[in-house]
Amino acid sequence: MKGFQRHKTNSRTTNKFAMDRRDSEPYVDDNEKDSVLMKIFTISTFFLLLASLSLTGLGIWGLIEAENLRSSAELLSDLPVEAVAYCIIFLGGVSSLACYAGLHGSCTKKAKLRRLLLSAYLFTLFCVMLIQLCMCVFLYQYGTAQALDDVVEDRWFEEGDEALQRRVDYQDYFDCCGWANAYDSRASGYNTPCPRTDPTACRQATIDWFNEQFFPIAIFGIVLAICEVFAIGATIGILVVKKEIVRDWDQGW
Repeated sequence: MKGFQRHKTNSRTTNKFAMDRRDSEPYVDDNEKDSVLMKIFTISTFFLLLASLSLTGLGIWGLIEAENLRSSAELLSDLPVEAVAYCIIFLGGVSSLACYAGLHGSCTKKAKLRRLLLSAYLFTLFCVMLIQLCMCVFLYQYGTAQALDDVVEDRWFEEGDEALQRRVDYQDYFDCCGWANAYDSRASGYNTPCPRTDPTACRQATIDWFNEQFFPIAIFGIVLAICEVFAIGATIGILVVKKEIVRDWDQGW
């Protein structure tokens, strides 16, 4: 009889202990098998945060350049340069917030909060990465001769005093003459003066300007997207490991 009561008491204690484990949350100190992966994730996410802030700065710089371009080279007003700059600023800001959430998730000891923050970090970073890749391709395409011909060439060879002034402003901004070559704007009907010696054609000067100003941003975006791929992989690995820890905790191991 006493043995039965003792067994019953032990069963109640075991059940109470199991209920306490289910009601509580596992902490980081309960399992250290992912510590190395977590340290790598924290360091890489910190550098990714710095890169995202840099991307935001590049977007602001691109916006300033876009405003100067619109005021000084009206013929390029149809290019969505300002919209691209705003998108870069937005993506840099969102990526920075996601990285902050990831860093906070890597530092917190509560499993549920960590899973929530890392999941949000993973989803946001994946969306940002896809948009960045699309924008890099977009920026690259707008720096080609065909794209510039589609936007500028028809308006370049318009007649009239206003068209003449637009050509003069364009040539002064890019330090060039003509469009396809240095002499095509001097023909009768256009009569665009260009006092420069051995000038570059404005189409080529515009391509060079785009390569100098926006191509580095595109390259930076591609490199950042590659880093985000590694960060996404590390986040998935951490979430998988943490899921195993929670499962083991719930099972009472």
